[in-house]
Amino acid sequence: MQTQTHKPRATNTPIYFSSTMDTVFLLSSTLLSIITIFILHHLFSQNTTIPGSYGYPLLIGESIDYFKKLRSGTNEKFVMQRRKLFGDVFKTSILGEKMAFLCGPEGNKFLFANENKLVEVWWPSSVESIIKKSHNKSVTVESAKVRQLLPPFLRAHAVKNYVAGMDSELRQHLQDYWIGRDQVEVCPFVAKYTFALAVKLLLGVRDPTELEKLAVPFVEAAGGIIGVPINIPGTRFNRGVKASERIREVINGIIAQRRKDLADGTADPSQNLLSHMIVEVDKRNQDKNNAPTTDGDMSSDLLGLLIGGYDTINTTVVFIMMMLVDYPDVYQRVLTGKSNEHTIRVNQLTHL
Repeated sequence: MQTQTHKPRATNTPIYFSSTMDTVFLLSSTLLSIITIFILHHLFSQNTTIPGSYGYPLLIGESIDYFKKLRSGTNEKFVMQRRKLFGDVFKTSILGEKMAFLCGPEGNKFLFANENKLVEVWWPSSVESIIKKSHNKSVTVESAKVRQLLPPFLRAHAVKNYVAGMDSELRQHLQDYWIGRDQVEVCPFVAKYTFALAVKLLLGVRDPTELEKLAVPFVEAAGGIIGVPINIPGTRFNRGVKASERIREVINGIIAQRRKDLADGTADPSQNLLSHMIVEVDKRNQDKNNAPTTDGDMSSDLLGLLIGGYDTINTTVVFIMMMLVDYPDVYQRVLTGKSNEHTIRVNQLTHL
């Protein structure tokens, strides 16, 4: 019996490696290189005399722990835990920004006694993106110019002029959103009131339609400031940037109309901050040695003022009302000698 050995037939068909495998190999190599670079950068960046840790690399840092505690209302634990480990001065990284915490009276004294000497006001990149300036102007530098415009509106005699309007606005707000309700969600209603009041006092805007155009995107703009600064569609930061652009468009229109009103005498420069700012900025722009301040710059400045006072005032008012709920005897003493008209009862404040 004969056996035959079948030799494989020669073929001229070329053999190709899978293009998918090539792609995977290329991506793996690239990602490995990038990850290695970031890890090395993270390790080398830890070399500083300030104790503490920058946490995870990239934009994460210690943001997860910080915002987890912030959401639970225990954000002071973030500081106290690290203070216990590292002392009154420690480093960390939040939202991709490296920073140091200075705790205690000595830390506060150092900061406030050395402003513009050893330390200066600093803004994270998220603020720079949302409160945009023309000609690559620094938000930090420009904010100092805005602060110079504020004193005339913060002196005692000036504040007295606002009291009647603030009281009237508050009474109307209570009538619309608080009186007659079994339960009141304090935080959103306080935010609604303080924002409307700020817009009226700073911008002189009383038209409900204009207020709504500003209020709707404002919450997203303010939220974008504390978002991870990754500007891609769908992120909180991206929504904040887009919202800030819509707000600036509305304020630009208000500025243009107010400038016309000032020119024909129907508006007064001292009636609110916006009118005063327009007059002062127009004077400053006559100096050719200075970079001109555009209407867009002014709208960004006003947006910054609105955002800066938003959460701080809301938080203070809400905490005061929480204290009144927890201490009814204090609440009763606050009401001593007051009229019962438009009074909010303690049982209406239990739903915070």
